[in-house]
Amino acid sequence: VLAGLRPQALQPPSSWAPSSRQRASALVATAAALTLGRRAFKRTTHRRRAWHIHRLATPVDYYGLLGLSKFESDRNEIKAAHRRVVRLLHPDVLGGDSAELLRLVTEAYATLSDDAARAQYDATLGCGSGNHGFFRSKWHPEAPETGKALFIDQSQCVSCLTCTDMAGDTFKMDYDGRGRAHVYQQYGDWEEDIQGAVDSCPTDCIHFVERDDLPFLEEAMENCELLDVNVVARVRSGNMAGPPQQSPFNEYQRLKAKAQRTGSLGTGATSASATSHDHISEAIRSAVSAIPEEARERAWPEESA
Repeated sequence: VLAGLRPQALQPPSSWAPSSRQRASALVATAAALTLGRRAFKRTTHRRRAWHIHRLATPVDYYGLLGLSKFESDRNEIKAAHRRVVRLLHPDVLGGDSAELLRLVTEAYATLSDDAARAQYDATLGCGSGNHGFFRSKWHPEAPETGKALFIDQSQCVSCLTCTDMAGDTFKMDYDGRGRAHVYQQYGDWEEDIQGAVDSCPTDCIHFVERDDLPFLEEAMENCELLDVNVVARVRSGNMAGPPQQSPFNEYQRLKAKAQRTGSLGTGATSASATSHDHISEAIRSAVSAIPEEARERAWPEESA
């Protein structure tokens, strides 16, 4: 039957085919959309890169001062980094303006070369682990001075990686400890990226909390026993009835009430460590700002690129 049909009969009705004007309009619209998309991508990429340049231009800790990867460098790398930075920043090269900076470099080397001192310093950066491997968050030097803090209720986290993918400088996975996400650095990313991560969390376990409550919540979270991630996921989906979970929000109320009764914060060591780190960061920023920009670019090329 098909063989007997004329070729025109096998073609769709003329109304199905777009006219030449429609095709041209479609092509113009597609080209415009692609152009706008590329421009938006360029604007976003440029903004993000510019932000990283601005935020990483000056080291704020001993690791950054020596140009090292945080928490990962061995003794040989620390020694080589120290020699390199001293060679670039010595007062014989830059003059007397670098004397204070060189003192801090020497202090950084002494701290990171000693295992006990390094462990204590790492704790001040918010990466000292407690009994359950819980990480305390640190504040980025350019975090908002007012506003709330971020906190992840690990009892509800199912390790979906959404937050770490969307705001990787704020949220990290604790693979060596609890296997859950945690707040690594307060406001380490753009606020809109952080808000996107909060809104995208499938279990709503990321919370904005009062800054004064954060130390109590992090201490309470450390004391909570967690169920297996798969059990948490099944319980939340309604596929099984699991045992009751400890909530850090209940525990933190007890810790806060105890602190109020005793008249102490209950986190004196943490507060002292944070104060010490802030003092060191400010000293580094001040000393770095005293040397020429060209010297800063030579000393920390990866951070100013």
